[in-house]
Amino acid sequence: MKMAKQPDRNTDSSLDRRQFLTRLGVAGGACLFLNSGFLPAGSLHAFGGPVLPDDPRGDLVTMRNGVMVLRKDYLGDRIPDFSWVGYHHSSRPLPEVPVVELLEPDADSRDDTKRIQEAIDRISAKPPDGQGHRGALLLKAGVWRIYGQLQITSGGVVLRGEGQHQQGTVLVGMGTQRRFLLDISGKDGLTGDMGTEAHDGPPAWPEWPDAGQQDLAIPRGVKEISGSRTPIVEPRVPVGSRRIRVEDASGFQIGDDIIVRREANQKWISLLGMDQFTAPEFPWNPDHYRFDWYRKVADIDGDTIVIDAPVPMAIDEQFGGGWVARAESERIEEVGVEHIRFVSDFDYDPQEREHDLHHAEGAINMNHVRNAWVRNVTGVHFSYATVRLLAAAQQITVMDCANLDMVGPILGGWRYPFVNRGQQNLFIRNYSETGRHDFVMQFRAAGPNVFLDCRAEQSFSLSEPHHRYGHGVLFDNVLLFGDSPRVGLFSVNRGDSGTGHGWSGAWTIFWNCGAKIMGVMDSPTCRNMIIGYRDTEKDEEALQFWRDWLQTRIGWIDVPYSLEVRRHQVQDILYLHPHSVVHPEGPVSPRSLFMEQLRSRLGNDAVAGITTLAQREGDMDAITHYLQQLGLRDGPEPLVTG
Repeated sequence: MKMAKQPDRNTDSSLDRRQFLTRLGVAGGACLFLNSGFLPAGSLHAFGGPVLPDDPRGDLVTMRNGVMVLRKDYLGDRIPDFSWVGYHHSSRPLPEVPVVELLEPDADSRDDTKRIQEAIDRISAKPPDGQGHRGALLLKAGVWRIYGQLQITSGGVVLRGEGQHQQGTVLVGMGTQRRFLLDISGKDGLTGDMGTEAHDGPPAWPEWPDAGQQDLAIPRGVKEISGSRTPIVEPRVPVGSRRIRVEDASGFQIGDDIIVRREANQKWISLLGMDQFTAPEFPWNPDHYRFDWYRKVADIDGDTIVIDAPVPMAIDEQFGGGWVARAESERIEEVGVEHIRFVSDFDYDPQEREHDLHHAEGAINMNHVRNAWVRNVTGVHFSYATVRLLAAAQQITVMDCANLDMVGPILGGWRYPFVNRGQQNLFIRNYSETGRHDFVMQFRAAGPNVFLDCRAEQSFSLSEPHHRYGHGVLFDNVLLFGDSPRVGLFSVNRGDSGTGHGWSGAWTIFWNCGAKIMGVMDSPTCRNMIIGYRDTEKDEEALQFWRDWLQTRIGWIDVPYSLEVRRHQVQDILYLHPHSVVHPEGPVSPRSLFMEQLRSRLGNDAVAGITTLAQREGDMDAITHYLQQLGLRDGPEPLVTG
């Protein structure tokens, strides 16, 4: 395993802070803390080393009259406004689209795929109304057999059932082909992957580069308009900004779809330490870390373009700068899936539950779609995900969904119940059981993105930005429970983990979250923070597990200090970065950062349009009860045979 070169202990004193952090692979430092039943109330374990000098970036939050207040640092960076996520930026409730077709289940049917698909296609051929809606297909309660894959490729189509419970509308994925049962994608967006009985590896990512050889900065279907590109001319666009000064703004108009590109160069890769820590078969190539953010022009002020949602990380000329260009997209909009239970048939032999790969791996896959939603959907027995959003899925709301009783390996590449690689997406009030990475951002995922009031039980691993610099994500009141010591919330340098994950996340904010262990590290150019903490489980084993993991993955333990497990009262916790964790004694006010930011931007009506009374009143017991109700079952799923 590739390890960091360890410095000579006799020369530690000659290392300045930048050298120390660069050689460690961390700037700003690290903190892991564990909720322990062996310490006095309000105490935490800390995994850290000597306190380093204050970082000039300073504290991004401060407490005033018992309320957390966000502020800029000296570079102008701020915690982004995360409220610009979800269906139409969370500015309106999800719509109730009228039913235009209705189907009844047929007990004698062996395969209902064709009948449902033909109804979807008939609705797709209808003209949209003024809201872009063509109509809803209502599948009545009962069992529906799906041997193939349903596809929605036109905007304005809604697939609706009569309930996500076991007596509701149940779509059962039959056969041994590995696939998602429903694929929603605009032109060039369909994965086309119907699976194969011979495929025994983890679920495929259609956007994954072949050994890092292809540039995936702009996914298929989102195209830069030739001749429209203009360079960004300011030295640095700070995190959270919506104003970008360009060389020539004359070619842009309010309402234009645009691409905002943040370039990358080898200097940035080297500063991150990713020329040292990454698995050699998956090198961090600057060409693959050119981040694109899809935005609209909100205003034009001379040579400054004002965009509709903030940039989730800085655009810095010393690391390659950036540009803005007009874009054309063939993404579909106003698509919904609601009130349906998706179930994967599988080998019911209890000895095969963790080995059965040959069945449907997911419920819903979305790509090249914008302003869409998934609500009141339950996924059962899948090996990979209930909902997967790919890179060109934008402004999607995933609400009141559940993932239950997964079937498949408890190994890397499997069990990602709610997984997102898109941008400006909102996962709100979702529940998961038996997942690994229950609420997770995938490689190079661009923010802002939000997980709000989500809960995982019987979890096996981390919820996090998983690998390769997913950036701009808010975990807001996310709680994890499980017996495994791996269960936690992290945004760290994962080093050689997996396929060379490296820095998993940047500008990750854990706000009033809870897990048996949480960890953040700051990269040389970005922040990750834990703000507020909710008490969850007690487990000493977790700290030792992650201490060992860090040692074997990225060789921290002897570079250059011997970092050791320390016990301290809260006021004595040591962090390598003094501002990475704020108020670990308990939750902070406001309860939800997302809800407060949405209220500040659009008012109380917007908040009421997408939240429950319990959320607005901060009734955590009621929220917990509601989420657990999503996972209730009357008995085993219906056994459906050929």
